[in-house]
Amino acid sequence: MRIDSTTTASTPRLQNEPPISSYEFETTPENVNFFRFARLILDVCLDVLRDLIKSKISGGERELTKRIALNRNKILRSCRLSDNQENILFPSNNGVVKYKSLDFTLIYIIFRNVLHEEIEPDSIKNKRWGKSPPTSDTSLLAAIERIRECRNTFFAHATSSEMSNFSFNTLWMDIERSIIDIIDNHLGPTVAHVNYKNVMEKLKTSSTDPKLREALIEKIKLEKICDLNIEKEGKFCLFFTHFWGYFCSYFKIVNLSESYSQMRYLNKIEKNSKAPKWLRVILFVIFILYINIILHCS
Repeated sequence: MRIDSTTTASTPRLQNEPPISSYEFETTPENVNFFRFARLILDVCLDVLRDLIKSKISGGERELTKRIALNRNKILRSCRLSDNQENILFPSNNGVVKYKSLDFTLIYIIFRNVLHEEIEPDSIKNKRWGKSPPTSDTSLLAAIERIRECRNTFFAHATSSEMSNFSFNTLWMDIERSIIDIIDNHLGPTVAHVNYKNVMEKLKTSSTDPKLREALIEKIKLEKICDLNIEKEGKFCLFFTHFWGYFCSYFKIVNLSESYSQMRYLNKIEKNSKAPKWLRVILFVIFILYINIILHCS
């Protein structure tokens, strides 16, 4: 939603500046679609996913805090958190993680790094996270990934606050189906205190007011910033994950041909890495020196 500019004594209009057409800033049906869908993602989806966390961890916020603390190193290795996000996940002075303080990025981090076995056994081993699920996949993990994918596409690539009726109805149906699947099959009977199906039905045809639109604009800006965390987890950490795995595996090196083939593969990863060039060079040099030590000692 573009905000109209005003001309004041301190900001005079340039002599040749064309007049602003007021119709360019009118609220259109496409704008209304955009903000309704934004509320579905930022309000309804987040509440449903918070309720899913409650269903998967008995013991409330204190037990959730303990589980997150046990996985602290894994989370910090795989995700680039802001200071605020880190304070939320790892509160000081024996504080607890509050459900309402969890944004989508933090919720997804918890699912992927803390509750992955509860969501789907062996999901990490089978590399199921962070991928677009096929239509035939009706699992809980697939429902979460569809919401994540739609949310990321919607916020990361939106160039205006407009959404056509076709896009609105298609995306709404996809998200609604995933939410209903979570509600019907995965939420505890005493967890949800809201009839989400009725909420979605009313929200789809609800009106929007200017104050709500402004608040949603600010939320959308924050969501775009949070996208950097998920992108970092998928790209930046790939290099370190492979490097650490191969680094540990070299304790078993017994001949030069094996080390050479593994070195070539690591070099391929290094070239595709998003890590800073100076850091890649240092790590690669350390790797070469380590190979030489192992070969001389064997």
